[in-house]
Amino acid sequence: MSASELVTLSAPGLALDPVGRPVLAGYDAADPPVAVLFCRDDDCVGRDVTHLIPTSHVGEADVAIGPDRRPRIVWYGTLDGRRAPTYHLLTCADAWCGLRPSPS
Repeated sequence: MSASELVTLSAPGLALDPVGRPVLAGYDAADPPVAVLFCRDDDCVGRDVTHLIPTSHVGEADVAIGPDRRPRIVWYGTLDGRRAPTYHLLTCADAWCGLRPSPS
């Protein structure tokens, strides 16, 4: 994975989707929205990234897949326009966080 796709202050948040493919949470360094990277295959050669929330500062991020197959992303940071960093929890509306996956 290149740094232009997904970066974190340490290791990205990692979970496996229902078929065992990696799902990673972090942010984009150039424009720091919280981001989720979905691997389309076991080796993550094919992948898609979706940006979720605009922020002015992002720290650590983690991800878990719920029993309904929707990712839950927890992250520490500051939303645009807010001063104090805090923990945030986002539950995606669907299994791909609104992303229309590229064909495999």
